[in-house]
Amino acid sequence: MENAKKAVISVIICLGILWGIINAGGLLYIIYDIFISNNVPQITYGEFPFYVEYEKDGEKYVIEDTVICEFAGFDTSLGFQTIRTWSAKLKSGDENKCVLTREENSPSVLTPGRTNTLSRLVLDYGSPEYYMDDPVGWSKIDRKACFEYREIWKESEKVTNTEHTKLSKRKLEKHFGIKIIKFEFSKPIKNKFE
Repeated sequence: MENAKKAVISVIICLGILWGIINAGGLLYIIYDIFISNNVPQITYGEFPFYVEYEKDGEKYVIEDTVICEFAGFDTSLGFQTIRTWSAKLKSGDENKCVLTREENSPSVLTPGRTNTLSRLVLDYGSPEYYMDDPVGWSKIDRKACFEYREIWKESEKVTNTEHTKLSKRKLEKHFGIKIIKFEFSKPIKNKFE
């Protein structure tokens, strides 16, 4: 009987601790939502030039443009949270220049034995949150520019999967025969949120 009482008390204490942790997290989230995510950025627009030069099959290629980032307001669609949003686009308007390869119904380069519905090797020029120095924007990922292998494949008739894999210079050369000569991107700004 004594052990049963101790077990019940232990369960009550554990549930109390769990309840406290959940409510503390909720309180922190409310503080975040009121004091951080609703703040308007001091700098709402930026232009970030970049230059990429690479070699494939003995030929040199250049991708040169400017990433334009702009504050797009607040997203309140989640109901319980307000999130700063940003847009990013190329000054040239030519997003296709960042697609190095595109193949349909082809074998996966990184996962032998799998056939992709669509695969593309792209120059991902980075997230606007990264360039505009926003630590809590929509993507919540400070993503710098990189090369990314994007794959879409069917697991079954009703299930389609998507995978994005960042590629190192070594993997670019090994899997795609691409040698990076220059990879120059603008640094992010220092921004304030009021």
